[in-house]
Amino acid sequence: KKMNDSQILDLKKALGSGVGHSKVSFFLMVPMNEFIHYFRNGMLYLANTATSHFTQLVPLRYCCDEVVLSLELLLQIYYLRTKSATYSEYFYGFKRSVRDKVDLNPNKASNQAQARKKMRAAYLKPLRTFHILISLFFETILPYLKKRLRAFVNDLESRRGSKDWLGRLAKACLYLGEISLFVFQFRYLVDDKFMYFKPYLQLFGLVIRSQNQYERAQSTPQ
Repeated sequence: KKMNDSQILDLKKALGSGVGHSKVSFFLMVPMNEFIHYFRNGMLYLANTATSHFTQLVPLRYCCDEVVLSLELLLQIYYLRTKSATYSEYFYGFKRSVRDKVDLNPNKASNQAQARKKMRAAYLKPLRTFHILISLFFETILPYLKKRLRAFVNDLESRRGSKDWLGRLAKACLYLGEISLFVFQFRYLVDDKFMYFKPYLQLFGLVIRSQNQYERAQSTPQ
């Protein structure tokens, strides 16, 4: 017997609590975001303090970002493998879904119990290795590269002027990186078969929330 639309919706709502346990809790994301923020500032403070007393440690000042990047990569790998999500899922106030797409049609199941089991298995399905690598690049490595590239462009402009071709090329690469990052995040923001809202509603909410200074501050630093 096939399930009608209302039964499917009720089934999805009933699964909400069970599915939620497989995602990163809000009370885990906030401490992790704060931890990374204060860890980065702490590293910079220690590096500046140490180099002011010991000139031999001056190179330490220039590798703080790499230390923070290494820690972020380890944390993201842990969450992507165990939770199928990043530890910082906020993108202008929205939670990002980074789960694999699953072709799920509850009507194909013979009864409601099998449909419930199939939906739960789909939610708990771990991410593929390729998906994890792509997520790590766009959400952790790319922001680091953008920061380095921006510093490189500023240095070129201060030495050679804003009309230098190398600086313009670096800026173009920076903008392409930002567009790629947005496209990657937008894909998982609106293209999720388990979301109840239509894509145009999510896009409207994205525009509204992007103007909210508080939620912008809570989003992942890019």
